[in-house]
Amino acid sequence: MLRGDIVEILSYAYHKNLIIHLTSGKHDISEELLNNLSRYLTVLQIGIRNKELLETQGEDTGKLERIVRFMKDREKIIGANIVVDRYCIEHFDRILKAIVKIGFRTITFLRYKPSANTESWNTHNPTYSQMMKFKQLLTKAARVYSEIMFRIDCSFTFLEKDLGTDMAQSRGIRGCVAGSRIISIVPDGGVYPCSQLVGRDYYSGNVLKQSLKEIWENSEALMNQRNYRSNVAFLNSKCGKCKAKEYCGACMVFQEVVGGAAKYCMKEGA
Repeated sequence: MLRGDIVEILSYAYHKNLIIHLTSGKHDISEELLNNLSRYLTVLQIGIRNKELLETQGEDTGKLERIVRFMKDREKIIGANIVVDRYCIEHFDRILKAIVKIGFRTITFLRYKPSANTESWNTHNPTYSQMMKFKQLLTKAARVYSEIMFRIDCSFTFLEKDLGTDMAQSRGIRGCVAGSRIISIVPDGGVYPCSQLVGRDYYSGNVLKQSLKEIWENSEALMNQRNYRSNVAFLNSKCGKCKAKEYCGACMVFQEVVGGAAKYCMKEGA
């Protein structure tokens, strides 16, 4: 996607009073582009590459510090996205200390998602015991770093599924919100329900050929995603029969109904 296209889309959404989050895996965004985008952004999330953060002898840290400083000077929220794989759990304390030192005050943990590469999935996907360790580490981190806002993505809602409906609703926990609260726009302008549901079956339109309003209101793929809980296949699945389905409902990447590569719910032996 061209620089002008990004600014035009963000400008449209901004003037429609939409909350705009931009996620980037780039750690070397130019100040010129940041300046153009910052006028329209509410939140900028940076995807952290865990190994590079710890093993590039400060090179990656320096790039991130410049972005954080630039956005904070413009009073924008700047957050870090951290993928929770085995490496992350093993080096959790070091990664967290580095992120906090850089200046991030919002940290979102993303569950490691299935991929077509089965070998990679088996190598990096945390085991049940490692996931339980992550839960303990995160609970401790929330106490130690009280000034940090910790968030988990919708595929981690199983950690809170025992809260009960009232508590979950009061905290805004709704499980998968792909296509209803969020959309993903890829570099060629293609729109999808979320960054994980990218493929022919989830293609929702293209912002370089259609208006964002038209896509948001008329895309069949987005409509299907918003209504997935009423789908017969979902209702007949384990998740569809679970008492927590209204506020958990499972990340669709893990759903058997869409060919998920792993069990969604972290139950030992499930």
